[in-house]
Amino acid sequence: SLLEAQGVSLKDARDLTKMTALRGADFELLAKARQALAAVKLPLALELIEQLEEQEEPALVFCSHRGPIDAIGKRPGWAAITGDTPDHVRKALNEKFQAGELQGLALTIQAGGTALTLTRAAQVVFIDRMWTPALNEQAEDRALRLGQTRGVVITILEVDHAIDYRVNELLRQKQELIEDTLGGYNDEP
Repeated sequence: SLLEAQGVSLKDARDLTKMTALRGADFELLAKARQALAAVKLPLALELIEQLEEQEEPALVFCSHRGPIDAIGKRPGWAAITGDTPDHVRKALNEKFQAGELQGLALTIQAGGTALTLTRAAQVVFIDRMWTPALNEQAEDRALRLGQTRGVVITILEVDHAIDYRVNELLRQKQELIEDTLGGYNDEP
């Protein structure tokens, strides 16, 4: 399997749904498996990036794991923002991207999800997503801000694997709960 090629065995996690629903689940195993899945998606992300570069389309690439972000950030015309990026460098990279000096930015979701305005991008790619819908939405919002003049295409890479399916299902369930809980405030009497 894809994960076994990355040195991850899920023999002990026969039922992923139960594993992610129970307290005390082996989250270290799950985190390692998700990290391996992000690495497996990197070639697909690079293929998409190359297409966007050929079209001269500025792009943002987000991932919850640092490995793919570091790799993409080393591409010519690209830079990376991670938790280790100092504030003054983040600001400078934001300005360079907005000024058209960079083709794209690769960002970890948590480090790149706030305090940046990246409206030059109309293409946002997620290699994977965080477990919390709000963190993913904040990352999307870097391109969906005042000053955006084009429609933004958000692409979420997914592989045919139970972990990707489960993460997407949990995110959908959480988003529905949020909408059901807060939706009542917008209802008219």
